[in-house]
Amino acid sequence: MDLLGHCDIALRSGAHDPDEVYGDGLLDLLLPNMLHCHDWAYAHMWQLDNVPRCQLRAAQLIRSHVVADWVIHYGDQQTHAKRKCGWAYKKMAVAKAECARFFGVAAERRLLLPDALLPREWTKRHHLDFNHSIIEYSLDVLLARSLPHRYFRMIQDTLLKLAGADAQRWQAGVFSRFDALGATSEHSVSFLKNSIRALAADAAAADSADYFALATVIRKYGFINNATSRDYVRGFLNMIAAQLDCQEVEATLAEIGRIAADPLLIYTVSYGDAPYYFCGPRAHDERL
Repeated sequence: MDLLGHCDIALRSGAHDPDEVYGDGLLDLLLPNMLHCHDWAYAHMWQLDNVPRCQLRAAQLIRSHVVADWVIHYGDQQTHAKRKCGWAYKKMAVAKAECARFFGVAAERRLLLPDALLPREWTKRHHLDFNHSIIEYSLDVLLARSLPHRYFRMIQDTLLKLAGADAQRWQAGVFSRFDALGATSEHSVSFLKNSIRALAADAAAADSADYFALATVIRKYGFINNATSRDYVRGFLNMIAAQLDCQEVEATLAEIGRIAADPLLIYTVSYGDAPYYFCGPRAHDERL
């Protein structure tokens, strides 16, 4: 689930309003993406009883983020093992069928960076990452179509604070929240600072709400970031989105929102060092 998906679920939870979600609260909502701390959040953000009162609103937004990611990836039955049986994995055959053509045409049109890896060079994990992630980015493309323009501008204005005249203070605030909550990440501080800058750069360049999903695909899979590439990636995501059942999408978002409103509905035990499993079609017991 990408930026717009997380905003949508936070609102569906009923715990947050648009001014918070699209305003300064957006920086807390997106903290797991900016500072790459999902595993920490999976282990610590389901129960917030011990979170200091001054950090509680931020923690609730972060929890909304990780609940959405957990359910869409790992299902709505438990919280302790990453079993790849969520909606994104169940639908990924749509992206898998188009993967080779997508990159083949991109290579022919010289839309890829020289060091971009093509699918024939990917590991099994890379293939799974692309196939399920494209479903999530296509979901954001669908949400972008109905997002009021004023909310897009609020998102843009909030993220631009990370790159504006007072950028150092806003970036320091993101790290301060990270530290105050006791978060951890596998990446270096310089990597995390670049992650924040990349999101701010996306906001600066965005001309529509779907730009954030396009930019993620372009950056993640080695595309040259120019108008031609963006049009190409947009066409691809729209094509994938057209193959998703809109009623099923709405039902899925509604269910995730219901759980985000009360995460203890599926809380079993804190996520730990459980093994990865894939339980999509025809591979129910495949260990990665």
